[in-house]
Amino acid sequence: MTNMTVTQWFELPVLAPAEVVIGIAGDLLQRDLVKLCDAAVGNWHGPPQIGLDELRDCVRTRPFIRGREHLSEAVGLARQTVDSPPETDLRLWAVEVDLPEPVVHPQILSRILGRIVEPDLGYPDARLALEYEGGHHFESKRQRESDLRRDEALRAEGWTVLHVTSNTNYILLEAQIRDHLGLEPRPGHHSRYRR
Repeated sequence: MTNMTVTQWFELPVLAPAEVVIGIAGDLLQRDLVKLCDAAVGNWHGPPQIGLDELRDCVRTRPFIRGREHLSEAVGLARQTVDSPPETDLRLWAVEVDLPEPVVHPQILSRILGRIVEPDLGYPDARLALEYEGGHHFESKRQRESDLRRDEALRAEGWTVLHVTSNTNYILLEAQIRDHLGLEPRPGHHSRYRR
């Protein structure tokens, strides 16, 4: 039997993040497991709970894991600094439809703002940014103004910004990305991914 690692949270003993991921890996669909890994190593509502290399090491060195291959694949798809489940969904969708994997939070120096701007996802070589905008982006005036400043800064650096929402037509989005990246359309192929 494997001893589980326990950590403290508000002075209460709780399972360490790697234990949680390993423990429920066999019960989750691949996409949900990648989201869980992204959440553990990303910036969702606070700092990362575990480093990506540490999570990989835990998975690699644990003697018995139910669904090891399933979990190893998910950890391989996890990325640091992801901010939300929709960002993970958008990145995985791109890979699923045979687009190059977008970079999570590419760093662009904005001369207008005098600081680094980081879109959700992007293709730095093509200067294409993908921004997922949930409801709060439209409900908060402050958030909307921040988004507009970010978009203006990106455009000033020669970037194109594509906005993605829960109502986005993903067939059209794929065509826009392919066109911008100079990739041929995929005749007869439609994503299995439905939003």
